Amino acid sequence: MSRTLNGIVAVCPDMGIGRKGHLPWHPKKLRKELKYFQKMTMTTTVQGRENVVIMGRKTWFSIPESNRPLPDRINIVLSRNL
Repeated sequence: MSRTLNGIVAVCPDMGIGRKGHLPWHPKKLRKELKYFQKMTMTTTVQGRENVVIMGRKTWFSIPESNRPLPDRINIVLSRNL
């Protein structure tokens, strides 16, 4: 039995993900990217299943508290600290 795992990763051209608490791309582009991320992570190919979103602790806390957890997805937060 084989399983498929798809992933979405946000990185800049030189593989950076952020620096000093800021994202490496312009905020105007971010809105379009977030809509794409939402569409891809909320849509499943198997009815009755949910997708999983894995993020770090800093990303989790960067999401406004009123929007946490991300709806219609299983949210997993990775951290070295509790």
